[in-house]
Amino acid sequence: CLRRHPQEMIVDRLDREYIRTNCKLTVNNLKMFLSRKLSYTPLDDFQILTISGGKGVILDDSVTIGDVKNDIAESGSDDDLVLHFRAVPSTI
Repeated sequence: CLRRHPQEMIVDRLDREYIRTNCKLTVNNLKMFLSRKLSYTPLDDFQILTISGGKGVILDDSVTIGDVKNDIAESGSDDDLVLHFRAVPSTI
């Protein structure tokens, strides 16, 4: 599940939160997907987060969905992986 972060105000939510992906998909690939679907650039402004230890963890671009599911996120083996996204514009 790919949900808009509850405090996100810049970008809209996705029409469909549930997406099916390969476990080898990277966080950077998700950012490209969001950038296209939400017509928002630059894609580097996106942050993808998951919950670990009761706290939000910002995921590195090179991390795969499989790594998140198996090693980082709090979920059972059959639970859906829930990721949140937000846009954080860089300031110059």
